[in-house]
Amino acid sequence: MDESFEKQLEQAKAFLLEKNHDKALSILNELIKNHPSHSVCYFERSFIFHHKKDLPGAFADLDKAISLNPSEPAYLFFKGFWKINCGDYDEGIDALTHSINNEVKIKSEYYQSTSYLMRAFANIELDKKSEALLDLENVHDDEKTYLNGKIRTKASLLQDLNT
Repeated sequence: MDESFEKQLEQAKAFLLEKNHDKALSILNELIKNHPSHSVCYFERSFIFHHKKDLPGAFADLDKAISLNPSEPAYLFFKGFWKINCGDYDEGIDALTHSINNEVKIKSEYYQSTSYLMRAFANIELDKKSEALLDLENVHDDEKTYLNGKIRTKASLLQDLNT
């Protein structure tokens, strides 16, 4: 990637952090027009669509990012996270499974514990208790995430399984 591309991408990310979505979107659209094979542009733009509650747009951009770079765990992690929050548990589980597998391949653990926690939640919702228990074995005790309007932890999911 050239220096100009990197600078524009960093500028778009800064606007995203400032919640200046229109400026970020403008930069990302231009980057995508000029660099259509750079997956990170679609990934970053998906957050704008997600924020604006344009879920078809958000998922289309995530899918495009995944098609361009299928080994990037972050793309699959967020697809799984958003699918589970939409109640699409099967697709969420599938995306998180791929994210976990990709992290194992690249020897990363950045998303793993949270991925297992979210996958356990989805399995509980699908009444797949044995799968949920297996996932929870891979979750750090202090792990927590926000799913379907509530903070979820390993302890709270274990409690859900016992009720």
